[in-house]
Amino acid sequence: MPPSLMNYTTFDAATLETLARRISTLSRRKDSSPIISHAWRTQLPRSIQWVGLASSRWLIVASSDHQVSTLQCWDLTRALSLNGGHSPVVQIYLPAQVKTAKLEIQQSGIIIALGLMNPSTALYVVSLKRKSDRVVFTHEYSLIGSSHVLMLHDAWVGCAIREALNEPHIVNWKTGSILNIEPPPGGLDILSRRSVPHLMTMWTEDTLVIVRFNALEFYRREGDRLLFLRLLELQDEEDHIHEVTICQHCDPTYLQLAIIAQCDVQFLTLSEDSHGIVLKRINAENFVPYANAGTPLFRLRTSQSGTRVIWISTLNWFFGVRPSFAIFALPKQPLNPHSTSALTWKDDDVHAPALWAFSNVEYDDILGLTVIGNHFGELAVYDHVGGYARLVGSSFGAAPVLEADHTVISEALNECVISSLPFYLNLPLPVTRVMTHAELMSSRAAKWAKDKLDLNPQCWMRTDFAPDKVLDETDRFPKHDTWEGQPGDNAWMLSYMYGFPGEALPQAFRINQGRHDPEDDAILFRLCPNGSNVSPNSWSSRSVGRYIFATPRLYRSYEFFLLPQDFRPSGNLSLTALGQRNAYLQGMKEPKYQSDSRWRTWLSRHE
Repeated sequence: MPPSLMNYTTFDAATLETLARRISTLSRRKDSSPIISHAWRTQLPRSIQWVGLASSRWLIVASSDHQVSTLQCWDLTRALSLNGGHSPVVQIYLPAQVKTAKLEIQQSGIIIALGLMNPSTALYVVSLKRKSDRVVFTHEYSLIGSSHVLMLHDAWVGCAIREALNEPHIVNWKTGSILNIEPPPGGLDILSRRSVPHLMTMWTEDTLVIVRFNALEFYRREGDRLLFLRLLELQDEEDHIHEVTICQHCDPTYLQLAIIAQCDVQFLTLSEDSHGIVLKRINAENFVPYANAGTPLFRLRTSQSGTRVIWISTLNWFFGVRPSFAIFALPKQPLNPHSTSALTWKDDDVHAPALWAFSNVEYDDILGLTVIGNHFGELAVYDHVGGYARLVGSSFGAAPVLEADHTVISEALNECVISSLPFYLNLPLPVTRVMTHAELMSSRAAKWAKDKLDLNPQCWMRTDFAPDKVLDETDRFPKHDTWEGQPGDNAWMLSYMYGFPGEALPQAFRINQGRHDPEDDAILFRLCPNGSNVSPNSWSSRSVGRYIFATPRLYRSYEFFLLPQDFRPSGNLSLTALGQRNAYLQGMKEPKYQSDSRWRTWLSRHE
C-alpha cells in the first residue's frame, strides 16, 4: 500500500472513485507508453537542483542561484486544476545551495534530508507537516561539516562528505549521534575510493551497502560503529557502475539494484547464503555508447512503487530523434531478458522543459504523474490519466499534523539558519571571458592561486589576478572561465565525472614555449569542499589536493588526467555524466536557446 493511500478509510466516496479510476486506467495501460492527459508547466527564476514527490500530492523543489537558495512546495491537487496557480503553498530560504537530497515518508511526517554546499557545507533535515488548514516546513536537525546525502532510512542519513573529507558516515538525525564506518582493507586513500560513492543503502537493519564505481562494500552494525564485512569487486570494465538506483524486490531478503553500465541497463540482485554474497545480473536494455561522448542514457531513477525505472534517453538524437523519457518494468521471476523493453515518451510542446539540461525527474507510476525540473528553472508536471484535480479538498495524501513541540520555520527563528524571509548567499560572480581585471578581482577568481607553491617560473604561471599584477588576454590561462562548477565546465566534470563535489581552485597553468599545442595545456588546481576551513598547506587525496588537469588527446577524451595514479583525484569516471555534458552542449545549439537572451550566458560559456 503506497503512503498516499494508507489512510484510504478516511477518504470520501468521490475521492475513492477518482483514485480507483486512475489505478485501473494505469493498470490497463501498463504495457503502453504513457500519454499526456494534462500538463502543468511553470518557469522558476533559479536553477533547479532537486525535485521530490511525496504522497502523490506534494511537489518539493530545491532551486538556487548565486544570491538565493530556496525550498518550495506545491500542492498538485491545486496546481493541476483548471485554474491552478503557479505559486507554492510554502517556501523557505536556505543558507547554501542544495546539491543532494533524499525524501522519505515516515510516521512523523514527510522527511527531507538536504546536503548543502556553497557557500557552506552542512546537512539539514526538514519535514513537511500540517498546521490547521495549511502546510509548513519544520526544522528537525542540522549538522555543519557533513554533506552529500546518499541515503535516508528512518533516523539514518548517509553522507559522503565529512569535515572536508570524502568519508562516508551515518548520522542519526533524531539523536544527533554519528556512526563511523570502518574503512575497507587498504583504506579510503586509494584511487578507487577517493571519490564519493554512488549510493548508500541499508539492506537490513544491521547491514549497510555502499555502491562505488567498481565495487560493492558490505558493513555490519555493531554498537555505534559499522564494521567492514566484505568487498565485492566488479572486475569487468563493461560492468562498472555509472549510475545506480534501488528497486523493490518481491522477496525483502534480496537487494535489487538497477544500474547503467558501459553498454546496457542492468538489474543486479543480491542475496546471501552460507558461502557469502551471491550476485545475479540481467541485461535489460542494450545501447551503443557514443564515441568519446559517454552514454546516451542518464538520470536513472526508480518509480514511486519501486517496480519500474525511468531514465532520459538521447539515443539517435544526432539523427533527429528528440530526447525522451524511457520506462522499464522490473523483470519478474524467472528472469527473462527478452520479456519486455523500454517504453518511451516525450513532451513535444514548444514550452516543454529541456530534458538534456541536467534535469531532475520523479515518476509516480501508482497514480500516473511525472515531474521534471532542469537547470534553466523549467518545471513541469504531467498527468498521465486526467482528472487529478478532482482530488482537491480531500484528505488524500494529507501531511501529518504538526506536533506542539516542533518549530515552524515560517513562524519562529532565533538565528538566520533557515528563514521564511530571503537572505542572500552573496556568492562571488562567475568568471567570464569578457571580464576586466577589476571585475576578475571581485569574482571567484579572487580565491585562486592562494597556495604558496614552489613552482618553476620557467614552466608555470600562477592564476593570480592580484591588484599589482595586470594580465592581458594572452596571459590568461586557456579557458579560465571553465572552473566555476557550472554545468558542463571543467570543475563540473571533476564533481560529477570523477566524484569530487566541491570547489576547484586553479593555482597555476603551464607555459608552452614555441608553437602552441593544445595537448600541452595543463592546469594545477586545488580541490576543496565549499565552505571548509582547510589550511592551504594540508594535503589529502580524498579532499583538499593538488592535481594537474590536462587536455585530452584526440580520440582519447576519457584520459583527462595523463598522470600517474597518485596524482589523479580518483579512479571513478562516470560515462553517464560525460553523456549528460555532451547532451547539454548539443541542446544549447537549438534555435530556442541561441535566440533567447536568457540562455545566451550559458551558451557563451561553452562556445
